Amino acid sequence: MAHSAKAVLSVPPKVLCILQVVGAGGAHPIPDIAVGSGLPRAVVDRWTPRLVGWRLLELTESGCYRAGLALRLTVGGALPAAAGFLPELAAVGRGRVRLGVLHRSGLGYLERMMSSAAITAAGSRRADTSALGLALLAFGADHGNSSVVSGHPPAGHRSSEKLHHALALTRLSGAAITRRSRGKGFRVAVPVLGSAGIALVAIESTVPNLGDAFPPALAALRAASGRLAQDPALQDRGADDPAAAGGEG
Repeated sequence: MAHSAKAVLSVPPKVLCILQVVGAGGAHPIPDIAVGSGLPRAVVDRWTPRLVGWRLLELTESGCYRAGLALRLTVGGALPAAAGFLPELAAVGRGRVRLGVLHRSGLGYLERMMSSAAITAAGSRRADTSALGLALLAFGADHGNSSVVSGHPPAGHRSSEKLHHALALTRLSGAAITRRSRGKGFRVAVPVLGSAGIALVAIESTVPNLGDAFPPALAALRAASGRLAQDPALQDRGADDPAAAGGEG
């Protein structure tokens, strides 16, 4: 029930330097991003709107770009370094960990694998096929009504009834669990709630099984969620933020 290969668009390694430049802090115009990243202006022009669409970047009223919420919470201004909680969670889960945000048609997320010091970025057209997406949908601003399913129609293999059931279980347990589509293991995700009790981001980790490996991974996810919930960057984002209800960031 994880993302299909065709549903995910990853950021090429050379384009990650856009996130490095913007993640260092402040708001940057396109020419400055091109200079700082060493990329041609045309490449920056092509990728910045996509990164905004995935809510990894934000476009300011002045036409500059700043780090999106997931980027600010994750990297602390040091994208290429093994910074923040992603390496810690990847080690506990012995796999990969993602921090994601919801946009109108799917997810934008940052990912870190235990076997690599690099943080990668990607976006998905589906929000209902991963634990990360289910955690965001279940604890989103409109989780109490049917607009969650109507706004994010389920993938072909999953009925609306099954999606409603999965969201209800996620709300009841406080965590979403899906089976990995490739290889063995499971994905487990928990929401990070803002001051209004709405999930503005979620954290997902992979675990090899739901036996001995599951409790420490879930405990680590919940501990990280609690730390992030205290971050001023998250508390500044309320339910009146369009992105909190699945809008474009």
